[in-house]
Amino acid sequence: MADSKFTTGFLQRFIKSDGESYTLKEDLHKQLLSYLAHSPNIPTFPAIVRKIEKIIKSENFTIEEIENTARLDPSLTAQLVRSANISTYGGGNLHQLHDCLQRLGLKQLRKILCLHGTISSFYGFKVKANWAQFWKHSILCARFTELLYSHFDEETGDEYISGLLHDSGKLFLQRIFPELFQEVIRVMSEEQCSSETAEKMVLGFVHSDVSANLCDRWELSARSIEAVRWHHAPEKNSNPKSRLLSHVLQFADLCANAYEGNLDEVPKTKPEELFNSPEWNNLIAFNPGRKLTIDFEKEALEVRCLADSLT
Repeated sequence: MADSKFTTGFLQRFIKSDGESYTLKEDLHKQLLSYLAHSPNIPTFPAIVRKIEKIIKSENFTIEEIENTARLDPSLTAQLVRSANISTYGGGNLHQLHDCLQRLGLKQLRKILCLHGTISSFYGFKVKANWAQFWKHSILCARFTELLYSHFDEETGDEYISGLLHDSGKLFLQRIFPELFQEVIRVMSEEQCSSETAEKMVLGFVHSDVSANLCDRWELSARSIEAVRWHHAPEKNSNPKSRLLSHVLQFADLCANAYEGNLDEVPKTKPEELFNSPEWNNLIAFNPGRKLTIDFEKEALEVRCLADSLT
């Protein structure tokens, strides 16, 4: 099928023109997934971020190579300097990019690249919502996913990016269907229901499926894609390679909602209720190898500082 067919105008034809009732939801879902798979208009990670990732993955590289490449993008350079100077990474008053890269280290650098790449890929929000809060939630979920997973199994490197992009479908939906997604936000607020409930009512499908297909388009690992797809229903994930990660994502998402919230004003799960939740009980069935020692409140405070420097 020709790429030219996959346009937002083509998708909009599946929506009734009266602005109130929507039809052909199943077809709308199918066409949206086709759009995600084939359209040349899907947001992409900045080329400079991909280039630095390629350098890091090479067998031999120097910090100077990363520095020289990062300098080609002033916004990325500024972001790396800001990040290196927040309290999370040591504070202080560093000005030279070389010093900032040394302070961040490779692991933190890759996280900043993921954050910068994701945030800069989505801009010009069409839906009125608390997007700054959305980024805080996403970053906190990424951090919790990484920390929680390490108590159950050895990290693979997929955990952080999976947590960061678990709700990326919401970003895509608000861009393609702003009127519909604004209705989702309204239903969530007025009915005090979850995003999944509101999305099913308005769209007929949920954001997690869109998030997974966007991750596929961005060439994430199959493990990340499936974990993201099933993060609201990990019991339906039949793939043993990603089942644990999908359960971790579900609980990390719940924790992020408890400590930071999300787009809406839906009441949060209280922190003291987290370890009595069905999500936690399902997760510990995987038998953690060591005692959970995460300081959730401290992580939330640090993520707020990082998110403020990014947005």
